[in-house]
Amino acid sequence: MPLHQIATAPACRAALATCVMIALLAGCRAGGSGAADVDRPLARQSRQAVESFHYGYDDEAIEHYRLAIRRAWELDDAEAIGNTAYNLAACWAAMQQFEPARQALAEARAELRRSGQSEVDAWLLEAKIARAQGRLGDAAYLADCVVAPMIRRDPACNESCSDKKESRLLAMVSRCRGRIAKCLGHDDAPDACEGYNVSLAIFKANLAMDSGDIPAARESISRARQTEVAQTDPAARAEIAAAQARLLLMLQRPEDAAQRLDDEAGWLRESGHLRELPMATSSAAEAFLQAGQPVEASERFYRTARLLYGRGDLLAALFFLERSISLAVEMNESDLQLRAAFLLEEIERENRKRKSTDAIKPEEIDSLRSTSQTDSTGPIEPLPVPTTPPEPEEAPPRTSNE
Repeated sequence: MPLHQIATAPACRAALATCVMIALLAGCRAGGSGAADVDRPLARQSRQAVESFHYGYDDEAIEHYRLAIRRAWELDDAEAIGNTAYNLAACWAAMQQFEPARQALAEARAELRRSGQSEVDAWLLEAKIARAQGRLGDAAYLADCVVAPMIRRDPACNESCSDKKESRLLAMVSRCRGRIAKCLGHDDAPDACEGYNVSLAIFKANLAMDSGDIPAARESISRARQTEVAQTDPAARAEIAAAQARLLLMLQRPEDAAQRLDDEAGWLRESGHLRELPMATSSAAEAFLQAGQPVEASERFYRTARLLYGRGDLLAALFFLERSISLAVEMNESDLQLRAAFLLEEIERENRKRKSTDAIKPEEIDSLRSTSQTDSTGPIEPLPVPTTPPEPEEAPPRTSNE
């Protein structure tokens, strides 16, 4: 679903930042230590796919990953297949194409298991998909599937969540709850689990917020902040900031939420996860609007429009630019109107290059241009041009009447 449609969905209008989005995914998995590291075609396609995904070019990323997994299948490299299938699933999930994502995840789990690699990322993404589809019960159940493979000391828990009937899996999870409690930091054995990380803590925080359980959400966010990775990894900090913003919105503190969303955008830029930037900046705009700061909201809607124009989504860029201009005109912010007019010219120039089937209707741009024009009492006077001052005239010679 395009971003401009997401932003106008009924569930999002009330509080955009609380929308169920697969934004910060578990991330792209590395190619592995097998053939992927030495096979040039596979490495090249994987590298190009990662770059396209992080910049938000989803279709390009999908195409590169398809070529990569075809090569991995040819090599029969289990780790490369597992990692590539997971990354392909992450792309599809980000595009809200959940069924092909789940198919790819089934392949990822099987091959990661065959190669002896962790399935935690794959189960976490499966849980995020369930939450995005509104299957909150399944999402909570799958979160236990995320934890169980982390526990390696207890044989009863060292089973995969796959290839189990639901009743058997639930029984296994029940047996493991004592060890899961250790994973969740309820005792002094932090080494009881491997791989418990910020993503799982934030996922549980979001599940708690879905059901309105604010104390549980606070606890999970606090636990995420205490992890070592939260002190060093900008992507983890971005994920925490987004969850904090959502919680602050639930607590009716939109100005504080807007600041945390600004922080999220900064951490996303630092981490190179640019694909989530438009959602962060537009969410910040909505929060500033709720806080009664329309100028700040206008500026962030404008930045959202620039980001989307940069990645070629002219329609979404125009949508957010319209919101920015509307607020700028209302608040008589002439500089923002001028900046918006500048961006609008660039959008129109790019639009003229496109085929009629892909282009925005010219009247939509013309309508926005008329709105963006600054309302002043008259034309802006040009700045005076400095000139060399004239030489002083010589005084006429004095004459004597004597």
